[in-house]
Amino acid sequence: MITYLLFDLDGTLADTLSGIAHFVNRTTAAYGLSSLSQDRVKSFVGNGAKILLERSFSHLGAALPEGALDYYNALYDAHSNHDLREYEGITPLLTALKEQGMKLAAGGVQWCRAGDGFPTLGKSEVLPEDYGWIIPK
Repeated sequence: MITYLLFDLDGTLADTLSGIAHFVNRTTAAYGLSSLSQDRVKSFVGNGAKILLERSFSHLGAALPEGALDYYNALYDAHSNHDLREYEGITPLLTALKEQGMKLAAGGVQWCRAGDGFPTLGKSEVLPEDYGWIIPK
């Protein structure tokens, strides 16, 4: 019997692409490079922040500078709910699963870094009872 469900946050429970693109562009700007379109950033997403940044900098003709990943992660830590949007139907889905007795957790490559009222969820932590946690306050 399944009693625990682990969801990926980015792109599964919540639309985080706009925020990710924002942080990538703030990082490239900090190193004197231009911005990338959200569609371009989307094409680089999927293997974690370091590879995302390597692809982004490479596309702009540069190697990933030392410290760029730390810079990006610091931005993400401080503002992880930037333009974060719950996908339609997620709250009813999570509520229905809870009512069936499932224990739910969410994570991702960065395991939901905390910031701006967004709860910290580690690999083994269970979501709080209030499923409004995805929507920034």
